[in-house]
Amino acid sequence: MPRTCQPAGWLYPSVSGMPAHTRACKSACARHSGDTSGASNAGTATHRRHTLRRQLTLAAAGALFSIAAWAQAPTEAGRPPAILPVESEAPARLVVYPALPEPLARGVIILHHRTENFRIIPIFGKEAAEVSPRVGHLHVTVDDGPATWAHTSGDPIIVVGLKPGPHKLQVELADPTHMILGSQIVDVTIPERKASSANGPAEQHAHAH
Repeated sequence: MPRTCQPAGWLYPSVSGMPAHTRACKSACARHSGDTSGASNAGTATHRRHTLRRQLTLAAAGALFSIAAWAQAPTEAGRPPAILPVESEAPARLVVYPALPEPLARGVIILHHRTENFRIIPIFGKEAAEVSPRVGHLHVTVDDGPATWAHTSGDPIIVVGLKPGPHKLQVELADPTHMILGSQIVDVTIPERKASSANGPAEQHAHAH
């Protein structure tokens, strides 16, 4: 049974306002008798704050979910996916530069090269041909063969041991299944090397005396 309290205000006549004792007693009585109007107002405010906080949390979570869904479906917004299928990529292109003149004067052919929309790595096979961005290697043939070798890095192509005179080097862009995607021919001429006289130093020594 809830505790009750008898207000002491009945001992005092009612004048312009409620006596201090009566106000104090009514306040105490309200607390003991379960008059929770003040507590109810405070509880309502607390409930509203919790409700607002919960709504803001749900709104933030919804916004994050929307951003994640938008990022996972880029094609729906008309933007290309992060990785294009090989057949949708731009065509591969090969550029081979002329042989360096100084090494060529010594009989050494050095060809620098670059590729576009194509990476040169040592990977082969049908599955590798589906890798995106496109990968592959180079085929190098000197003077129409008979041999052709695979160049599998971005390092310069170096050819030595050819006789003086004109030569033709064919450089081909090949996918991992050796299908040719492009080619370029580089013409070079290895100069005649001046033969030094075997008796030259001895003759110079004799003339010095």
